[in-house]
Amino acid sequence: MIQSFRRGLWSDEPSPRFISVRHNLSGVVLLILGVALLAGCSSWKPLSESRTPSQAESDTAKAVEKPRQYDTRAIQHYMEGVNAELQGNYAMAVLEYREALRFDSTSATIYSELARAYIRLQKYHRAEGVLERGLKQTDDSTDLLPILGQVYSALDKLDQAKNVYNRLLSITDDTQVRFEALTHLAEINAQQKSYPEVARIYEKIYNHDPDRVQYLLKAREIYRRLGKYDAAKRVVQTLRSDYPTRERYQVEMAQLYAETGNPDSAISILKPLQQSNGSREVSLLLGELYFKVGKMDSAYTVLTEVSRTDTSDVRLLYYLGGTTLNLGEEAMEEQDTVQAQRYFDEAEQYYRSLIEANNTLMGGYYGLGIVLRNQEDYTGAVQAFSEGMEQFPKEHQLPEQLGITYYFMEQYDSSRVYLNKALSLDSTLVRPKHFLAFTYDQLGKLDSAEVMYRRLLEASPNEPLYLNNLAYLYAIQGKRLQKALTMVNAALQEVPDNGSYLDTKGWVLYQMGKYKKARKYLEQALELSGANAEVLEHLGDVYTKLGQEPKAESFYNRALELDPENKQIRQKLQ
Repeated sequence: MIQSFRRGLWSDEPSPRFISVRHNLSGVVLLILGVALLAGCSSWKPLSESRTPSQAESDTAKAVEKPRQYDTRAIQHYMEGVNAELQGNYAMAVLEYREALRFDSTSATIYSELARAYIRLQKYHRAEGVLERGLKQTDDSTDLLPILGQVYSALDKLDQAKNVYNRLLSITDDTQVRFEALTHLAEINAQQKSYPEVARIYEKIYNHDPDRVQYLLKAREIYRRLGKYDAAKRVVQTLRSDYPTRERYQVEMAQLYAETGNPDSAISILKPLQQSNGSREVSLLLGELYFKVGKMDSAYTVLTEVSRTDTSDVRLLYYLGGTTLNLGEEAMEEQDTVQAQRYFDEAEQYYRSLIEANNTLMGGYYGLGIVLRNQEDYTGAVQAFSEGMEQFPKEHQLPEQLGITYYFMEQYDSSRVYLNKALSLDSTLVRPKHFLAFTYDQLGKLDSAEVMYRRLLEASPNEPLYLNNLAYLYAIQGKRLQKALTMVNAALQEVPDNGSYLDTKGWVLYQMGKYKKARKYLEQALELSGANAEVLEHLGDVYTKLGQEPKAESFYNRALELDPENKQIRQKLQ
């Protein structure tokens, strides 16, 4: 019989649309093949590799009873077809293979070679018909099904191709054949955008052959991109169990925990690794996680240790800059100016190094500007933010911070311009609206300030600061006073001991003509706020309305001591 020899359908051939027919066969191989054919049997079907001893004995007995027969005409036409293919004459090969089938219609080899010749002629429908007929006429599905699957794929009959590969999986235990069928199934499902099924197939490949770790990693990545983090964790946990000494899979699990908002679990994995002389990547990721959970001291310890051997990594510089900046701000809050300056100096150096190493990262300019502004180097901060804006004209953070910096510099017109630019890039931002409201107030554009506070309250209707400030705007304009009183009462309900809010309530009551009630709240405001020129002036106004001129004059004088340039208070004293 003609023994079917398997071509490189899977490993040596390109995608299903460009299916290779065969490897080149030398003349010696053809001679050997011819000898093999002459020794074959009439059926041309390959022997089963899973015969039992009893089956083998039975076949031997039958062979003795009836000598095997073969049709030399089929063999001759088949060999002519092979020769034609080797010469690139695929049309002639088709004719020869079809002639061979006239004399032996039960050979899977002839059907497969005829189909391959049609494929080389790009006659996929003809190849499809040949293979489907061959499956009915022969028992050797394992030779024909892989080719048919690829033909269906080339014809975009993807569901039929999937059925073919699933059928192939159900009839063979051959590891390589199963692997190739599964990879084709994965490709088809990827074409159909059935990505969860692709991931499941990759898992199945690994389960059949644990040496194919890359497929489990591919499954992990698909689950991660789909947001199926539980499945991704399950896959990585399998790798952790199968390869307990490989640091890589411990790190990957930590990264998954970090991505899913569980940094503490990530830290619990990485900390022992880092303490047992883990890799630089472990230390860097651990430092990054400490930073993200606000453990700045731990982040500083781990990251500075990494920096002893590497000071050029941009990721390291970024997180070291952020860590030292935060530590400096914490020291400022604790009024430890010496420690704050030390951290700010470090942060400035890290951010400058980050910009030098990679000037295409916005974080360098942003962080440097914040550090310089914290040190009241407003000119340097403006320069850092401005240079960043040139590199990143579509990022809202830089014009936002530039506008805030100009606000601190009391350059309110410039502040307004850049805060509005930030809002033009992202109208949902809160912080630019916050500072714009203050800026418009300073510019005397009270209507614009009112609009901003209303927008802020739409987003945060119970925010005491915005309730109080809008109430005060209404009070100084003498309008919507009942609404103003309601708002400031709501603010005081949230923060009852806030001197500014009590001052606002007192001034609202003053504008409503309730001078005695106003005095009560203004005196409370003065007690909580200490020496405050605005509250003192308001008390002077109240006592003036109450007819207590000497007391009013006393409060005006105290206010003028705190704010000697205030012309309005001087006029009230005249």
